[in-house]
Amino acid sequence: MALSKAKQKYLQVFLDSYTADFPCFVASRKGDKYEFCTTCACDVSVSHGGKADIKVHIASQKHQNYVRAAEGQGNIGSFFQKSCEDSAIRTECQFTGLLLEHNLPLSVSDH
Repeated sequence: MALSKAKQKYLQVFLDSYTADFPCFVASRKGDKYEFCTTCACDVSVSHGGKADIKVHIASQKHQNYVRAAEGQGNIGSFFQKSCEDSAIRTECQFTGLLLEHNLPLSVSDH
């Protein structure tokens, strides 16, 4: 009786088309058998089911918690927006500085 050969496993690899379908996933630094989830900041194996592994990860409680947390966060740019009042005050201060620096009479400011 001859020894039977072990069945060869075919492992899935990360495809660039996965990024088009799921924008939060990019290629991992761990290798082509992994994907990197930018939402969770973790590497997930795609060797077993490929796209199905991505769908399982998206449905996981861990990923859902990170998605909810990201929705509640604001953009950092909104904290540093200048209001119109600040720019008007700044302009008035610069104009007053011009009058003082050049020793101009206050009647010039009426013009």
